[in-house]
Order: sequence, then structure tokens, then C-alpha cells
Amino acid sequence: MFNSIEKFYELLGAKSEGDLWDYKEEVHLNPNTAFIEIMKDIMAFGNSGGGWIVIGVSDDGLIKGVRRKLDITMLLEKIQTTIGQSINIELNYYNIEWNKDSFVVGLLYIYDFEKIITSSKTYHNAKGQPIILMDTVYIRRNSSSRQANGEDLTKLIFKLKNIDGYKFSEDGLRLLERQKYYSQEVKLIDDFLTGEFKFNTINFADKLTYIYRGKQIKYSKQEIGILLGLEMDYLDDYFEGRRFPKLEHILRAIEIFDLKHDYFFQTTYLDNFPFVYNALVTHTILNKVETDKLFVVNLGIEKVVKKVFYDLSYEFAIFKKWVNLDSRYTKSAFDNSLNTNFEEHLFNKYEKYLLELEDEIYYKFKNHLKVQFYKELEINQINTDERPLSEKILFSLCSSSTEKVCKFLNETIKEIKLFSDKIKIEYHFLYEIQNKIVRTRNYLEENYELRFIEEIPLANLIKTE
Repeated sequence: MFNSIEKFYELLGAKSEGDLWDYKEEVHLNPNTAFIEIMKDIMAFGNSGGGWIVIGVSDDGLIKGVRRKLDITMLLEKIQTTIGQSINIELNYYNIEWNKDSFVVGLLYIYDFEKIITSSKTYHNAKGQPIILMDTVYIRRNSSSRQANGEDLTKLIFKLKNIDGYKFSEDGLRLLERQKYYSQEVKLIDDFLTGEFKFNTINFADKLTYIYRGKQIKYSKQEIGILLGLEMDYLDDYFEGRRFPKLEHILRAIEIFDLKHDYFFQTTYLDNFPFVYNALVTHTILNKVETDKLFVVNLGIEKVVKKVFYDLSYEFAIFKKWVNLDSRYTKSAFDNSLNTNFEEHLFNKYEKYLLELEDEIYYKFKNHLKVQFYKELEINQINTDERPLSEKILFSLCSSSTEKVCKFLNETIKEIKLFSDKIKIEYHFLYEIQNKIVRTRNYLEENYELRFIEEIPLANLIKTE
């Protein structure tokens, strides 16, 4: 038995939450959004080896007591209904005296899950923000329940593979491996855009795998191990991020595969080094800053670069979806309170500025925009996975040549405005749509310069056709 009054006082004495316990003033089965928050903690504890929810205690460790005890049968039924699986828990309540007052408090212990448990659907809060994402592994880290990152998943896979009698289902293993790869790639993009780097086994494994799969086809995995002097008994440990390389291994890799001397000590995405260290990319971004460029120093060039690429990828993904839609949205279509964020975005930034246009003019304007931005619209023509389009665009840019990146920035960004604590980016495609203008332009490759030839109001252009 993991619960006892002694364990309650032990956890209370910590005065703050930890990786193995969490404080909750109340645990409710209803409303459903309140329970989903608890369910996220339950999943995180169970996927992380087990842990306690201390009931009747505030976040800062003060005893508040509970007004109503949970029935464990109803709790188990609610868990089963929510995630479609049963789990093993203990729930006990205790009557205590504290500072001359009487309280009822509780301990909910979640046992270590026998397999990885995820939710088969996404649950949102009242504002439509996701609390639990479908098919996502949650764990406890830094005293909170959060989505597992690549390093967490690597440890989890390694742990489960070494449990006697544990059998991975093919779907479960595929889910873990896909999330591991995806979360590592997202973290890699974040580090790439800010230039942050920490030399560890995971980063070495990522670079080693890219050398093996992306930079050459001549050698097998075993042959690369021999060339680099890796111990063959531990070859998979190097490739899976469980073993540190020696300096000799790194020097051999640099020489054999003709890498830059600091390749293993810098964040890279494929063959690219961080944009914050790329003079042409940062120069292109700074040229778009219309406010005092000293704000860049105050905000930090790393923050500006990251914001530009994330915001640009998101906004251009919306533009690409809109310009390729075969139908148009009318005002009446947006009177429904169940509209998606995507539909609301389309109406507020695109359609409401074009409501008075007749269909013929509307679609001619769209066709003009397709021609105007045809090179940029070529990004990610083939959708080969389930990632959002904005992320595909971001990953594509991070792996593109300097020339292509600078052209994309110049063609799409009109200006960047910096304030004391935020960054606002204006785009050429939104400027043309919201002002109903048709522009023609040239791009000068030799000096990365965009020149507009003419600017004609949409109504005037149609009249002259």
C-alpha cells in the first residue's frame, strides 16, 4: 500500500510540488474540463513510474480540506470513459487536526502503468485550447505534467524494452517512435532558430544519423561505426543517444565526411547552421525593420529571428490554403459560433475585405496572387505526413539555401515593427488583399532586392481589361 497518513504529512512537508506528487485543493468529476486537467496529471504520473495527487492542499502547500469525497468506483469509471482504458489507483481520505481546525484530506496514488497510455481523442478547455492531445504521451517533468520530448521518449522506450514480459504492440511502438522523432525535430528547430546548443548524446545521435542517412549512401551503419572507431557492441547506443562519443570519433567524422570543424558543437538543421549567424539572412530581416533598430538589441536578435520564421510560416500557410480554395466565404457563413480558428482567421484577414467583389473579379484576383507568389507557393506541394502545413513550411525554410530563404523573406514580408516587448510583422500578400491592389514586381537575385514596378487598384485593373 502506497497511501498512509504518514505519506500525506511527508508530501505536505515538501511545501511545493515535485515530480512524484502534485497538490490539488479539489478533484472533481464534473465539469468535464476540470476532470480533464486531473486526467492529464494521472496519465503523466502513470507514464512516469507512478505518483501521488495530494487532495485538499493548495499549490503553495496550505491545507484547505475537501468538501466532498470522491467515490473510487465513479472515478475509475470516469477514467475508463475518458481514455478507454482501466488503470490501477489507490484513493484514501484522512481526518486530521491542523492549527486547531479539522480537515478532510486525501491521497490518490497512481500506479506505474504496465504500458504507455495516451488518449484516443483531444480534449479542450472552455476557451477551445487543448488540455490533452490525442495520441500524445504525457510525463512528469520539472514538477508539472507535460508532453514528453525526444529525450523523455528515448528513456521511456529504453525502459520498457528492458521490462521482462513487456510486449510492445506494433502501433504502440510506432506511436512512440514517431512522437520521439517529431518532438526531437521541433526542439531542434527551436534551437536552430535561436542558435542555442547543448552538446549531449541526443544531439550527437541526431547528427550521426543525418550523416548516415542524409549525407552519404556509400557506407552501411556498421561500416560508419568502423570508420569512426565506435565500439561495435555499443553501436546502437551511439545512434540512439545513450552513449557519449570520444573526441577521436568526432575528429574522424569531420575528416571523413568533410564537415565544418564545429559541426558537432553547433545546432544544425540538415546542412544549415543557425540563421542568427547567417549574415545575409539577418541583414534581410533587419532591412525589414522600420522602427528603431536598437529595439533588436533590446529584444535580442535570437528572439526576433525565431518570431519572424514562426509567424511567417503560420501566416503563409493560411494564405496558401486560402488562395487555393475553390469556394469563397460569405459573411453569413461566419454567423455560426462553432467556426474553427482557421475559418475565423480567413474571414477576418481575407474575406471581409473582398465581400463586395463579384465572383469573376474575386477569382481573377486570386489567380493574380497565385502568379505573384508562385515560387513561394511551391513549398510543400506534396503532403507526405500529418504535420500542419505551417510546420512543413518552417522545416522547409530551415533546410533551404540562403538564397532561397532571403528571397522568401523579401517576397513575403512588407515590414517588421518592433516594440519594447513585442514584434509585429506585416506581409505583402495581406497588404495587397486588404487594400485590394494589384502589384507587379521584380526580384534582383544579385543583391536580394525586391522592386515594385506598378501598383493598381483592383477596381481600375478590372475596368481596363
